[in-house]
Amino acid sequence: LGDDGRPEGWLAVGTDITDRRLAEDALSVRVLAEEELSAFGRELLAAAPGDVNRALGHLLTAFGVDRVAWFVNCAAPDIGACCRLVTDVCRPGLDPQTGNPVMARIPYSIDGFRWADILSGGDTISGLVDEFTENQRHIFAYFGIQTVLAAPVVVNGTWDGFLAVGETRRPHRFSHFEQTLLTTAASLLSAHLSRPCA
Repeated sequence: LGDDGRPEGWLAVGTDITDRRLAEDALSVRVLAEEELSAFGRELLAAAPGDVNRALGHLLTAFGVDRVAWFVNCAAPDIGACCRLVTDVCRPGLDPQTGNPVMARIPYSIDGFRWADILSGGDTISGLVDEFTENQRHIFAYFGIQTVLAAPVVVNGTWDGFLAVGETRRPHRFSHFEQTLLTTAASLLSAHLSRPCA
């Protein structure tokens, strides 16, 4: 204050809250992901027509990705063990690949059965598309993804396929939390498919 008692200036103390804001943002993302995973499970429990597609739509939001796909294992006399796309959901503006004849039988031999070995062992697969074999990149190109995360689906105790999420806009390393989230979703789908009425 000046001699006349009127303010002449001010003094301030600042605190950097960047770390706190980042932590709050991360918590918000995690809460949203868990809420969407819960909605995923509720859709499967409803056991109504189209339940899996509606459930997969919740995973788009949970992961903030552009594509979610469910593949089941099959066998073909000429190529052996393979998988086929059952259904996929994607962000508006992207073309679903359900019905694409290329997705009817994708041989696990295209990477020397590495995916089959990892998924059948109960583990997830995660990586940038550029890190996979040329034959796998050819399949990923149909989906337009830059990164992928896959978790095994087990029906009545037998490895039956996998659930996968993919990101088209940027290369992204999936976190441990995201891998756990997809593993949980795949387990919920596994339980749904193992029910006698599924």
